Amino acid sequence: MSDKIEAMLRQAITDARSAGDLPAFEVDELGVERPADSSNGDWTSTVALRSARPAHMSPARIASAIVAHMPESPSLSRVEIAGPGFINFYLSAASNNEVFRTICEQGEDYGRSNLGGGAEQVPGRVHLS
Repeated sequence: MSDKIEAMLRQAITDARSAGDLPAFEVDELGVERPADSSNGDWTSTVALRSARPAHMSPARIASAIVAHMPESPSLSRVEIAGPGFINFYLSAASNNEVFRTICEQGEDYGRSNLGGGAEQVPGRVHLS
């Protein structure tokens, strides 16, 4: 889901620039992460805070321009600005249900990983150290 949110943020920034609501600026990291407090949404972004200096604008104005140009998505129920410029994303029921569907389909294998288990991952082979 973080990849989808990043793509939507990049599109919103591009659209806001095209509309003249944001100047051109470079920002590599969009700061999409899970908030510590779930009342702040399912995902949050600090892109407006990170962009303030290169854009020469306040984080609140940047966040407002980004949110105004966010593309519609059935994955999101709403997008809000909080504090000095955090952008909070709330997943829709359909998006949350997709997670449950994936868990049911994968059953006991959901969340399993060999990562960190000492095995070198090679497609088609597993090498044990």
